[in-house]
Amino acid sequence: MLQGIIEDLYGRFVDVVYRSRKGVLSRAQVLTLADGRIFTADQAFRDRLIDRQAYLDEAIAGMKKQLGIKTARVVTYARPGQFRQTVYSEAVGGVARAGTTINLISFQGLAPRPGVAFMYLWNP
Repeated sequence: MLQGIIEDLYGRFVDVVYRSRKGVLSRAQVLTLADGRIFTADQAFRDRLIDRQAYLDEAIAGMKKQLGIKTARVVTYARPGQFRQTVYSEAVGGVARAGTTINLISFQGLAPRPGVAFMYLWNP
């Protein structure tokens, strides 16, 4: 029973990675990479699992430039009782607060624009 659950979760993982990297990686390439190893950012970039690397302040600056706006508000979510101090805990001039687990970059009033999506940083 546990093996079946593991195989279902693995299949779902492979499907998600393949769909999100379609046109960049073939399903066979995703299967080769999805062997349980941990990737550094450099390795993930080399293997085309990610498009680019940036620190939080660079990611926010890049999003503002891409959208042609001067200011952005970082909305921070934290799970109760799961504070973990990170380099991003007091990032962006104090906007992101201690206890950050997910930083969503919110662009007020842009929801109707086609192609606008939440961009996030996951801090495990």
